[in-house]
Amino acid sequence: MVFHGVNVLAVLVAAVIQWVLGYLWYGVLFSKDYKALVHREGATASNAGGVMAFDLHFQSHPAFALAKIIPLTHWAGFGKGSLVGAICGLGS
Repeated sequence: MVFHGVNVLAVLVAAVIQWVLGYLWYGVLFSKDYKALVHREGATASNAGGVMAFDLHFQSHPAFALAKIIPLTHWAGFGKGSLVGAICGLGS
């Protein structure tokens, strides 16, 4: 499936991978430290499913933007694509 010259499946896969990595980072690896920093020890989100769906939706935006930017730069491959992603991440 292609939308505006972008492979939608690739964008969704990238968004899901970023979403899962965020869950592992904030939920599994550093949940105690994260809760201590935001001063919500023991607190749970009453609408965690909605928050996670909202987050997944907004993970697709940078993935879509990168899918449009990388062909414009003609930098294909893992190394150069990662460099474009790093530059875009630092610029945002």
